[in-house]
Amino acid sequence: MPTEEDVHAYDERRPELEQQYWGKFVVFHSGQLVGAFDDFDSADKAALRDFGDSPILIRKVGDAMAKHVSISVIRSV
Repeated sequence: MPTEEDVHAYDERRPELEQQYWGKFVVFHSGQLVGAFDDFDSADKAALRDFGDSPILIRKVGDAMAKHVSISVIRSV
């Protein structure tokens, strides 16, 4: 589940992200943008590699239908 800090950081930077990363999947951790990826799987794999089970936010930039949801993902490495 993303932290409020990550959600807030995304919302604060939304205009900049939409200009630079439209259609890409961005990863936020501890309130910081840590990467932009072409697809969700690439973003998820990088986040798992770098942050393990720590809370992160992965969001598709420009997705007007995005909702804040909590999901559990079982990953095999």
